[in-house]
Amino acid sequence: MHLLQFQQTPFNVIAMRNAKDKMKKILIHILLTAILFATFEPVGKLISTDVPPVLITAIRFLLGGFVLLLPALNIIRRERLRITARILLKTAALGVLLVCGAMVCLQQAVLLSSSPAVVAIVFSSNSILSILFAWLVLKEKISKWHIVGFLLCICGIIISADLTHEISALPVILAGLAAGLFSVYSVFAKKAMKNIPGTVFTCLSFLFGGGILMLAQVVMGIEVGHYIQGKTLLPLIYLGFVVTGIGFWDYFNILRLSTAFHASLVFFIKIILIPFAVWIINGLQPEMNILAAMALVFTGSVIATVQPAATHPDKEKGSQE
Repeated sequence: MHLLQFQQTPFNVIAMRNAKDKMKKILIHILLTAILFATFEPVGKLISTDVPPVLITAIRFLLGGFVLLLPALNIIRRERLRITARILLKTAALGVLLVCGAMVCLQQAVLLSSSPAVVAIVFSSNSILSILFAWLVLKEKISKWHIVGFLLCICGIIISADLTHEISALPVILAGLAAGLFSVYSVFAKKAMKNIPGTVFTCLSFLFGGGILMLAQVVMGIEVGHYIQGKTLLPLIYLGFVVTGIGFWDYFNILRLSTAFHASLVFFIKIILIPFAVWIINGLQPEMNILAAMALVFTGSVIATVQPAATHPDKEKGSQE
C-alpha cells in the first residue's frame, strides 16, 4: 500500500506542476491581451484627427486579418476544413457588421470624445449586451444576476457622460451603438463558430470587413497613401498588427487553453487599465465620473459573468480554437 502511494506521488506532483504551468501561461495571455486591448482607444485617439476614422478601421482590420491568416491556414490544413460559399457569405456579412458597423462607430466615438476612457468604458459593456442578445436570438437563459449586471452597466454609462452637454453625449451614444452592434456580431459569430473554428472565422471576417471598407474608400476617391506617412505610420501598424492581429490571436489562445470565463477576464482587466492607459498615452488624468463609471461597469460585468457561472458550474464550456 505504501509502495503504491510512493509510486503514485511523483505522477501527482508532475500533474500539479503541469496544471500550475498551464495556469501561469493562461494568466500571461490574459494580462497581455488586456494590456493590448486597453491601448486601442488611447492610441487611436493620437491619430484620430490625422486619419479618417473609416480609414483607420479598414487598415487595422486588414492588417489584423493578415496576422491571423497563417494560423487560420494551418488550422484549415490540419483539420482539412472545407470552406463553402455559404460559410464565406456568412463571414463576409458578419465582417461587414463588425468592421463597417461597430468599429467605424467606435473609432468615430474616439475622434469626438474628450477622453478615450469614456469610449472604452462604454464599449466594454458589450459583454452584458451580448448576454441579452443571446437571450433574444439564441434563447439562452437569463438570470436575475444578468439583469443586475445590466442595470449597473447602464448606470455606469450614464455617469460616464455629462449629458448636460450635447457634444459630450454624442461619443457615448456612438460607443453604445458600437457595443450593441459588436454584441450582435458576437452572438451570431458564436452560432457560426459551431461549424468553423474561431481563428478561421475571425480571420475571414476581418479580411472581408476590412477589404470591403477599404474598397469603398478607394471607389470614393480617398487617397489612402496620403494618410499613411509620418506620425501616423507607427500607430497604424501598432493598431493593425499588434492590437487587432496579435491581440485577437492571443485572445483565441486563452479560449484554446482554457474557458470562455477566463477569456472574459480580459475585458474586466481592460476596464481597470483604461484610465491608466489614457493617462500614460494621452496625458489625461481620469475624472471622478470616469472612475465611478469604471467601477460600475466593472462590477456589473463581473456580476453578470461570474455569479451565473458559479451558480451553474456545469454549464461553463470552452470555446473552439
